[in-house]
Amino acid sequence: MRALLERLDVLALALTERIAALGVLGILGIGIVTVADVLLRTLFNDPIDGLNEITSPLLAIGVAACLPAGAAGRVDITIDLAQNIVGRTAFAWLRVLGAATLLLFMTIVTVRLGLNAERMIELGRTSSILSFPIGALLMAVTGVFALTLPIQLLQVALFLSDAIALNRMAGIVTGAIAAAAIVGCIIFGEQVWAGVQQLFAMPSPQVALACFGLMWVLILLSVPIGGATGLAGLLGASLIIGAEPSLGMVGRLVEDMMYDDNLAVLPLFLLMGSFATVAGMSGDIYRLANTAVGHLRGGLAYATILGSAGFGALTGSSLATSATIGKVALPEMAQRNYDRSLAAGTVAAGGTLGQLVPPSTVIVVYALLTEESIGTLFIAALVPALLAVALYMAAIFLTVRFSNVAAPAGARQPLAEIGRSLLASWQVILLIGAVVGGLYSGLFTETEAASVGAVGAFCVSLARGRLRRDTIWQVMRETTTTVAILYVLIFGAVNFSFLVGISGVPDLFVAWMSSLSSEPIIIVLCIALLYLLLGTVMDTFAIMIITVPVFLPLIQQLGLDPIWWGILTVCLVETGMITPPFGLNLFILKSISRDLPLSEVYRGVWPFVVADIVKIGLLIAFPIIALWLPGTR
Repeated sequence: MRALLERLDVLALALTERIAALGVLGILGIGIVTVADVLLRTLFNDPIDGLNEITSPLLAIGVAACLPAGAAGRVDITIDLAQNIVGRTAFAWLRVLGAATLLLFMTIVTVRLGLNAERMIELGRTSSILSFPIGALLMAVTGVFALTLPIQLLQVALFLSDAIALNRMAGIVTGAIAAAAIVGCIIFGEQVWAGVQQLFAMPSPQVALACFGLMWVLILLSVPIGGATGLAGLLGASLIIGAEPSLGMVGRLVEDMMYDDNLAVLPLFLLMGSFATVAGMSGDIYRLANTAVGHLRGGLAYATILGSAGFGALTGSSLATSATIGKVALPEMAQRNYDRSLAAGTVAAGGTLGQLVPPSTVIVVYALLTEESIGTLFIAALVPALLAVALYMAAIFLTVRFSNVAAPAGARQPLAEIGRSLLASWQVILLIGAVVGGLYSGLFTETEAASVGAVGAFCVSLARGRLRRDTIWQVMRETTTTVAILYVLIFGAVNFSFLVGISGVPDLFVAWMSSLSSEPIIIVLCIALLYLLLGTVMDTFAIMIITVPVFLPLIQQLGLDPIWWGILTVCLVETGMITPPFGLNLFILKSISRDLPLSEVYRGVWPFVVADIVKIGLLIAFPIIALWLPGTR
C-alpha cells in the first residue's frame, strides 16, 4: 500500500507541475498584455479595452493552477516546534492532523467557489466591456482549484501511512476515534453545533479571542498556518453572524483575492526575481559592487551588502537574496581568507534587505491586509532601505576597525575596470530604475511596474541565452512554490481578518493596552519587542498574516500612520530573522555552507542586529524617515 501511495505521489507531483507551468505562463501573459497596454497608451494614446477583464481571469486561473503543485510538493508553512517536544509517533499523528485540517479548509473553499459560480451562471452575469461569461470562467477556476483536493487527500494518506507504520495499534485506535467523530458529526451535526455555540456563548470580542487562542493551538500542533487561520476565522464568524453567512463570505473573500488584478504584483515580482536569478544578474550586481569597494579592508563584506540591496530590488525576498548572494559571496570571501563569522553575518544580514528594498513581497502582503497603497509603501521603504544599508556598512567598518578579524583589502581596480563592470550591469540598472522610477514618478501603477519588471527580466534572460529547458523549469517551480505558499496564507488571513473586523476585538485591545499605558510610544515599544521575539521562531509572512489584523487597528486608533507602521513592522520581523538563537536566516545560511558552525554565524551577525536596533529606534523616534519621500510625490 505504501509503495502505491508513493508512486501516486510522484505521478501527482509530475502532473501538477505541468499544470502549474501553464498557470505561471498565464501570469507571465498578464505581464506581457499589461506592458503592451502601457506602450499603446504611451505611444498612441490607445489603451487595451477591458484590460482588467483579461488580466483578472488569467490571474485567477494562474493561482488556482499553482495550488495543486503546492499541495503535491508539501510547501505549506508550518511551525514545527512540537517536533522537538513530543515523540516521533505523536508528531507523525500531528502531521496527519495538519494535512487533514488543511484539506478541510480547502474543501470548504472549493465548495463555496463552486456555489458562487453556479449562481453567476444562473444569473447570466457577463463582464461589462468584453462580455465574458463570469460564471463559466469562475467554474473553470473552481475546477482547477478542485484538483488540490485529491492531491491533499493523498498527502493525508501518506502521513497516515507513516504514523501507522510507527505504531499500528495506535493507528487502529486513532482511526477508530476519528471515524466515530466524523460519523457522529454527520448524524448529530445539529446537536454538535448547538454544543459548540453553547461552549462559545460569550460576547463577540471574547469569541474572537477564543478563536485566536484556538488558532495558536492549531499552529503549535503543526497545522499549516493557512488552514489554522482560515478555520479559526470561519468558526468565529459562524458563532457571531451564523454559519451560512460565514460560509458564503469564505467563497466571496477567496474569489476576490484570486481575481484581484492588483494582487498580480505578487506573482509578477516573483517571476521577475526568478528570471533575474536565471539571467545571472546577481553576479553582475556583486561584481559591480566589488570593483567599486573591494579595495577597502572588508571590501568584500561591503560588496555583499551592496549586492544584496541591489539583488533585493529584483527578488523582493529575504531568503532568495541570502541564498543567491551567499552562493556568490561566501566562496569569494573564503578564497580571500575572510573571517568566517564576518562573512556569515554579512550574508545573513544582507538577506534581510531583500524584504525591505522595494519591490518587496512582504510589503505587498501588508498592503493587502491593510488596504494601503502598494506603491506608496514601496516609496516609503526607500529611505529606510538606504538607512539600513548605511548602518550595515557602518557595522562592518566598526567590526573591521576595532576587532581582530581577518578582512584583507583587495587590489584597487582601475577606472576602466569599474566602467566595464558598470557597462556589464546596464541591464540590471535599467530594470531596477524602470520599476522604482516608474512607481515614484507615477508613470506606472504597481501592476504595470511589476509587469515591466517581469517582462524585462524575461527578455534579459532570453537575450543572454539563459532560457533553457532546465532553467525554465527552475523559474516555474520557484514561482509555483511561492505562489502556492502565499495564496494559501492569504486565503486564511482574509477569513481571520473578517472575524477580527466584525468582533470588536480592536476596541477591546485598545482599551486593554491603554489601561497599561497612555503613552503611544510605550505601546509601540511593547509591540516591537513582541515582533522581535516572534521573528526568531516564525517566518516573516506567517507573522504578518497572524498579527497585522490584530495590531493595525490599535495603531490607527493611537493616531499613528499605517504606512510608517508597515515599514517599521517589516524592519522588526526581518531583524527577528537574524536574531540568535533561532533566526531563520541563520539556518538558511547554514544550509548553504554546511561546514559553518552556527556559533560562528551567531558571532558574526551580532553587529548587524545592533545596527538593526539602531534603525528601528530611529524609525520610531523619527517617522519622517519613512513618510518624507511619499509626501514628495
